[in-house]
Amino acid sequence: MIIKTNNKELEKILNKYNLHSKEEAIIHLEKVLDWYCKKSDRDIFIIPPTKIDDHINYLVDEINKTVRIYAKQINAGKKTDKDFVKFFPEILKEVRLH
Repeated sequence: MIIKTNNKELEKILNKYNLHSKEEAIIHLEKVLDWYCKKSDRDIFIIPPTKIDDHINYLVDEINKTVRIYAKQINAGKKTDKDFVKFFPEILKEVRLH
């Protein structure tokens, strides 16, 4: 099944993982956010928008924020994660500049 959103790049990602509905996408994105929050020691409470596309975009934005927090922790030597360094070198370079 093809998931349609108001974000074409996000559509590609969601469909790549063969998710069958937007609800399933939300569950998957919440798990990803939770995983990165745990890795970065980020304790957050989310109140997502009620519209499903806005909910998806909100989760993606929070994941991006959390990944960048984690990357900053790695750059500062507070965390180590060889896989993250290997797969996300562009994020590490980006956060070094800010």
